[in-house]
Amino acid sequence: MKKDFSYLIGQKHNMLTATKVIKVLGKKKPNIYSTMIECVCDCGNTTKIYPYFFENEEIKSCGCAKHKTPYNATHKLSKENLYHIWETMKLRCFSPKNSKYYLYGARGITVCDEWKNDYLSFRKWAYSNGYAPNLSIDRINNDGNYEPSNCRWVSRKIQQRNRRNCIYITYNNKTQCLADWCDELNLGYKTICNRISNGWEPVKAITTPIKHKI
Repeated sequence: MKKDFSYLIGQKHNMLTATKVIKVLGKKKPNIYSTMIECVCDCGNTTKIYPYFFENEEIKSCGCAKHKTPYNATHKLSKENLYHIWETMKLRCFSPKNSKYYLYGARGITVCDEWKNDYLSFRKWAYSNGYAPNLSIDRINNDGNYEPSNCRWVSRKIQQRNRRNCIYITYNNKTQCLADWCDELNLGYKTICNRISNGWEPVKAITTPIKHKI
């Protein structure tokens, strides 16, 4: 009598959750059906495995777990914009070759263990906390780490205001950050930043009319 594996449906082992029992034609014996378990992996992929391997946890994922490293993953989620944000966040903290490392890793800023080697954990937090493609990840405390309690999703303007190197300018007895002056005076943020980087005095930079090319 053939064993009924329906009791496995709903069980989860490692990254795999059993969803149904299926019959598949064998490759070596095409006229004989084999019983397999269809599973959904935590990464979203669907895979088929033999009940024995599922019950004994000899197969732990659809295959994506084999390819996870701190800086690379080959499963389909690596094409997401959010994955790029996760990868860039870690490079800033752990790769001395990264152009922004001196602002992050060199200052002791790191990524929490919950996110460092687990994109799915970061992804779950992101979608539960307001992530949208037009937003950037921002640390509430600029001296704090990348971790759930210190991160949020904000527009680029808000992020600029929160930077530790944010430029504050006093003009007409009023002091506010450069991003706010650009909004108030209808100035291009990058243009004014370039002026200041080139040695302009901040007040002169925001009060000198911008010549537009005809």
